Amino acid sequence: MTNLGELEKKYRNRARQIRETRSLSLQNIADACDTDSSNISRLETGDRKLNFEWMQKIAQALDCQPYDLLPNAPTLNDQYIDTYYPLESLFETIRDKIHDDDYKSSYTAYLGHEGASTIAKKIGEEAFEVIVSSLSGDPRSRAHLTLEAADLIYHLFAILAYRKIPLSDVINELEERKEMSGFERDKQRGKKMPKFS
Repeated sequence: MTNLGELEKKYRNRARQIRETRSLSLQNIADACDTDSSNISRLETGDRKLNFEWMQKIAQALDCQPYDLLPNAPTLNDQYIDTYYPLESLFETIRDKIHDDDYKSSYTAYLGHEGASTIAKKIGEEAFEVIVSSLSGDPRSRAHLTLEAADLIYHLFAILAYRKIPLSDVINELEERKEMSGFERDKQRGKKMPKFS
């Protein structure tokens, strides 16, 4: 699978190409992203790390989807879409509905209307169902675990959207964790380390 660094490199090339094709200046994009043109230039050239939050901002400024900014090679586009875009698309749908006033016809809007305590309660319920399904010896538990995992992810996205936390923040945190062992990270946080025999 293409890693984030490769995606960033490819994305930068395509971002500049689209901007120039549409006769947009660095300042045009900078104004739309509420930043300065030198910052956009550094993002395009790779002098500044391009994270998913910036990908989304620049894509919006160019009036396209983040995956449109990747090169035309089908394999790379497919890898990006299969890995990230379904989650981004789901999150965007939840984010757009979570604060909707029409909470009587939308479950997502209903959760937003009820607030964080209701969403948190649902997360706890779904997490418990995931635990039960994980430990069950029932042959049907695999399918049940899949369903419960999807429910848990949905409600996690709901609380992120309710708290206005971009999914890109979570993705970036996960990407940063690739650089450090989980044991080392727990040690830095002062967590108790497992004892190996």
